[in-house]
Amino acid sequence: MKLLSIGSIQKPFGIKGEVKVFLKTDFVKERFKPGTEITLELNGKSQQLEIESIRKHQGSLLVKFVGLDSLNDVEFYHKGDILVPEVSRHELPKDEFYFDELVNLDVYSEDVKIGFVSEMIDNPAHPIMRVKTPEKDILVPFRKVFVLKVDMEAKRIDVFLMEGLA
Repeated sequence: MKLLSIGSIQKPFGIKGEVKVFLKTDFVKERFKPGTEITLELNGKSQQLEIESIRKHQGSLLVKFVGLDSLNDVEFYHKGDILVPEVSRHELPKDEFYFDELVNLDVYSEDVKIGFVSEMIDNPAHPIMRVKTPEKDILVPFRKVFVLKVDMEAKRIDVFLMEGLA
């Protein structure tokens, strides 16, 4: 079963077993709902945990897992990856994509392959594609004005590179 990362543990928080989580999902309420079972992967080892509670604190999400009730229980979970089965992924509307689906797709400008997507950056204004070319990396805003077409079957993205962008 393929797993999907929805967050990573930044550090323990307080003394009651809560951890501060860096989010990698837009579906926070559904993914981190109390009672949800997740897989925690850390240093090549996996562990099944159940979410007991969540709360927001200064722009971060604090998560408490069932049975982990003290700082001592969670202090070694730093940088642990929180995973769920990929089959639980939400269906997106047409012309919307998950970042991991776009990574490694070939990028074309005017029917000439210029490189591939090496990373998607979640920027507050809009997502940004990092396109790895033989010479350098190019940052392309993931907006309709620059991204002309995404063809998942052909594993191809057509972009418009205005002067100064490349």
